[in-house]
Amino acid sequence: MTRLGLIVGMLLAPLALGQPTTYTVPIVGRTSVSFAIPGTAPMTEAVVLQNSGTDQTLAFATGGAQPGAFIVASQGPAIVSGVPTSADAVATAPGFVTSGGRTTLVAFSVGGAVTLGAMNGGQFGSIDAGNIASTTLLAMVAAPDGGAALFVSNGTTITRYDIDGSQGISIRQGFTISANPTSGGGGDTPRALVVDGFGNAFRGFGYVGGGTLGDIYRFDAQLDGGDPEPYDVALVSNGRLAPPVTGLALMPGRQSEYLLAANTQGLTVYDLTRLPVDARNGAFILRGTDGQGTITAPGGVAATNLGINPGFPGGAIVVGNIPDRTLAMLSWVDVKSTVDGGVVVDPGYDPRNGLFYNPTPDAGQSDGGFPPDAGDGGGRSPSGGGGPPSPGIPIDNGGSCTAAGGMPSLLPLLAVLVLAMALRGRRSR
Repeated sequence: MTRLGLIVGMLLAPLALGQPTTYTVPIVGRTSVSFAIPGTAPMTEAVVLQNSGTDQTLAFATGGAQPGAFIVASQGPAIVSGVPTSADAVATAPGFVTSGGRTTLVAFSVGGAVTLGAMNGGQFGSIDAGNIASTTLLAMVAAPDGGAALFVSNGTTITRYDIDGSQGISIRQGFTISANPTSGGGGDTPRALVVDGFGNAFRGFGYVGGGTLGDIYRFDAQLDGGDPEPYDVALVSNGRLAPPVTGLALMPGRQSEYLLAANTQGLTVYDLTRLPVDARNGAFILRGTDGQGTITAPGGVAATNLGINPGFPGGAIVVGNIPDRTLAMLSWVDVKSTVDGGVVVDPGYDPRNGLFYNPTPDAGQSDGGFPPDAGDGGGRSPSGGGGPPSPGIPIDNGGSCTAAGGMPSLLPLLAVLVLAMALRGRRSR
């Protein structure tokens, strides 16, 4: 490409890439300041799905001291036992098979090591995890064989551990990659980590959120595809991201998948069923609001697609409120009704049953247009997922049509450039 052609491309690009729309979504409820998350470290959150029912779904939050446990349905404190008295990070993997049944595996980063355990009925049963070094970045996901994959990062590298519970508990260390893009050449500082499930066309990736530049990077979850590569770069994101990225979470479904990125802009939502460029172009921003105010820069995020009564018939999002170290709960159904642009609500997919579609009565019904015989999510959605958001209750942050609105002012310059290219072509004959 000639230099002149590159300039034309750079001028045309902003016409197609407008700023994302920012939507306000009602906060269903908040945890009380009387139960603020102890500690001074950044908060991390995780949702714990218990076999006792979705109404007993828990939200765990850590911040370097005693973990906080809350019932999502009521936002009140949960009575749990066996949980470590101090933790720097927490991650969960529903659908883990052990002792002939499925459970939610929970990992805490405690002191000098990672503590694993199963969480059911308010009881955390510790499992010997061997010698897995403690870290401030944890991610975990169920594997197709009923096991789980644990990802730990010390801020420099990411290491995978495969956990098998079919005959006792066995843990095998896997590959290690750099936690930074292109072998550490990106200059960012890893702050958040999440890994997608395995099993269909748009799953099988991990994502790293940057604390310095505020970028998001993607890597192969097998850790055999090289170091993380840029997925979305804050500097050229047209307002989608701003540092730091304080948390990453996934909103799963049978044939839908959303990446939620908590950052200084709000909660940025990407449709992972799309190609990365389309996911970036269709991304939108959420900000939870109620009578206590609007959370514009959440501290961490967690999510579940399962219906939780009352208040969350199509799943819940949990975000941290940094000033008072409390949690706020948003309804995914409210997101759908607010954005009104193809957002899929799929509580019929139950992660507690593993990666394959097997509906559970208390999980709720899907509205995503996929009947129960649609299969196990083994392929990409024919439509490629939901479309870009239509105007719901957007905040005026420059407008999603800012770039397009500038087209008339660029047309004369483009005309001059086209004429110059034509003249240059004549001279070269």
